[in-house]
Amino acid sequence: MRRSTLDIAEEVRMEIGDPDKVAVSNTLLLKWINAGLEDFVMKTRVLKYVWDFSTVAYQQEYAFPPDLKIIEIRGVTVDGEPIWPTYVEELDLYSRTWRYEAGGPTGKPLFWYISSTHDSEFGLFKCPDDVYSVRCYIDEGPPKLTAIAADVFPKIEDIWHEAIVYFCEWKGHLKRKNRQAAQEAKLEYYDKVNDAKRRSVDRSRVSVMLGPEYYYREKPKLVRFPDNYGVIE
Repeated sequence: MRRSTLDIAEEVRMEIGDPDKVAVSNTLLLKWINAGLEDFVMKTRVLKYVWDFSTVAYQQEYAFPPDLKIIEIRGVTVDGEPIWPTYVEELDLYSRTWRYEAGGPTGKPLFWYISSTHDSEFGLFKCPDDVYSVRCYIDEGPPKLTAIAADVFPKIEDIWHEAIVYFCEWKGHLKRKNRQAAQEAKLEYYDKVNDAKRRSVDRSRVSVMLGPEYYYREKPKLVRFPDNYGVIE
């Protein structure tokens, strides 16, 4: 059943015996709701986001969409072909001049990385020399809710809203020192977490999207040469 933050607050207050809002303020309840959302999504990875963009020739790094809260990037394709993750530190070992601005190689990207100077930016190596279609499969975090209101809803499927109720009941019973009820609510919450995991097609759903060859192919090797660059594909 779909629940707004107001629905959750009223249900929790009735369960913990605080219908008159004496023991638990809206501020505290909102804090619990956001904490429950964060915990549930981190444990279950139920929020998925697909980011598509086109490269610009000779632009190496790109800003993520605003307000996107990234838990993990599960996979990346360029023109439909998977590419590998790497790190700035690994590229620095490969060559101190791997960046395009320093004379680094260009072409169809083979690796992706997160910028070392701006973690809100996504980078490609080799630096693209043309327009390529990039798709990123992302495990997304929940946006922070800002009010207890009838028109504010958690950004998860309606079926999982009850999990947030149990999480808040768990915290509410603890605050009221009802440890037995708190333990029961906690167990109900973890039942919902485990159910969400079971219902998921795959914790790493990108494996279904990209196919098993994404995980079983051999990773290209970065090879450093004295005066040039080499990538064994």
